Amino acid sequence: MATGLFEALRRYSPRENRDPLENFITEGFAWILNKYHVFGKFFLQDLEEKLNWSIGNYDCEWRTQENLDGKFPDMVCHFNGENKAIIFEHKTWRRLDENQLANYKDYAKENFDDYRIVLITATQQQHEQDPDLALCWSDIYDLIEKSNNSELLVKDFQQLLKSVGLGPPAPISHSLTRYYYEAIDLKKNINNLITDFKKNIKNLIERVKGREEQDEEWKKMIKKDYDLSIPIQRGKDDYYGRIGIQLLAWDEPNSDHSPGDIFVGVLLDGEDHKTEPIDRVKGPDFCLIISFPYSLRDFYNKKEEYKKLVEELSKKVAQLNDGWEFYNHLDDHNEPNKQNPIHIRKPMLDVFLGTESCEDQEERFYEAASELIKLVAEEDSFWALRESLKNI
Repeated sequence: MATGLFEALRRYSPRENRDPLENFITEGFAWILNKYHVFGKFFLQDLEEKLNWSIGNYDCEWRTQENLDGKFPDMVCHFNGENKAIIFEHKTWRRLDENQLANYKDYAKENFDDYRIVLITATQQQHEQDPDLALCWSDIYDLIEKSNNSELLVKDFQQLLKSVGLGPPAPISHSLTRYYYEAIDLKKNINNLITDFKKNIKNLIERVKGREEQDEEWKKMIKKDYDLSIPIQRGKDDYYGRIGIQLLAWDEPNSDHSPGDIFVGVLLDGEDHKTEPIDRVKGPDFCLIISFPYSLRDFYNKKEEYKKLVEELSKKVAQLNDGWEFYNHLDDHNEPNKQNPIHIRKPMLDVFLGTESCEDQEERFYEAASELIKLVAEEDSFWALRESLKNI
């Protein structure tokens, strides 16, 4: 009996220690392989070539949630009329469990006349345990492109892969973003990874800065009495562990005093700010941070305007309902960094998911930055607070 796509997605039984995204992608992939036989055959022919294995019979059934003596691979391709199978294990960002593929091989040796094990993951770094073939989800994305398949749901599946960061590699790699903190913790063979990561972000920031002269929208979000200020980073490109754009940093030339400024960009290292990222697995956070100078650190938070600002911004961020988090650092730390109390943030990976090119990421950065700056710039209590702090 044929099963509809949404019925197939609904019936997947979540299992402990499983990523729901893996489940969702697996059911969607198996469904289009069963539904669209031309694409299913195209995929098998590609596997046949890569495995150097004669399949011959393309009459098959793609099953999920199959119980192999207590082991549950993501997908199994059974060839009708033959005791032959391809066992698939799918991963998004998690690694394989210990002996996971060996357990499948042990079962297959006892129960199939012929078999192959295929692993599909987010990155090549996850290719381990010696499968017969290891692919990335970006290979599946490319295969769909190569197939010229015009079926709407096949193209939708391709778009899904792109939207969750499993499509073509982006300039600031989605996988590189995820492994940023892991790389720091390992403290070996990481210099190139971290350097490239920071370099790509800096290049992105420079492209966004270039809009300053041409795009009036940026200037409209900052009141006319204040200039859009992008200060020199005082000898460090990632000063205070962050890379981005600073607004309203100084009201007067050569002044080191600002009654409240705005940073928007990426917080790579939260040590100075005394913060942890929202999700270390997803890497650094994209954020807007409202900051105050050291000289005002014991004054601003006693102002009614500041309390009003916290109250209103927290409401606005909650209403966005788009993964943004309002983080009040003063309420979350015994010894907070009082100069950087207000953060509006989201994992950078979530901001950039689905981007492919430098231009894509520039536009996504600009859209996110504009959204957050507008939230603050339209809040009267922010400007009232700055005014009240000017003469302290």
